[in-house]
Amino acid sequence: MESPLSLDHLRPISSAWRSPDEQHLVADDGHGRHRLVLRAPDRGQPLTLLLPVDTEMSIRLDAAARLTHSAGATAAYSPTPLQRTRLVLLIHILDAIDEGLSKREIARRLIYRNMPELRGATWKGSSERRRIHRLALEALRLRDNGVADLLHGRLHPPG
Repeated sequence: MESPLSLDHLRPISSAWRSPDEQHLVADDGHGRHRLVLRAPDRGQPLTLLLPVDTEMSIRLDAAARLTHSAGATAAYSPTPLQRTRLVLLIHILDAIDEGLSKREIARRLIYRNMPELRGATWKGSSERRRIHRLALEALRLRDNGVADLLHGRLHPPG
């Protein structure tokens, strides 16, 4: 189990109200102020953030990201346009594999749309075959065990 996030880095500026179950406070994390209501969580339960959905939602989400990042959470993964294009291609390859298409058919349908029909030894020795094989392996690895890597921003070629 992952270690819980810690709010020990916060410097309380004021504590407006306290009861056995919750504390209202204003705190600074060095990057901005946070207005928090801390409720006594059940032991072993992760920290939970409740945010009102209103016209200031984008500001609240930025503050929540800052707070959780400074508390030890990993940043959300945001792929670059090139990575996004590759991920979409990998998803299409997985769909084609699930449809039962051969690698040659996948290559012609998704990657090399203008590729002439390659047969036998010509296909077997082609760079197109090697590339679709690598992409299919990467797509399968992503499906089988790479989702956590993807969510943590680690996108690696198969190895």
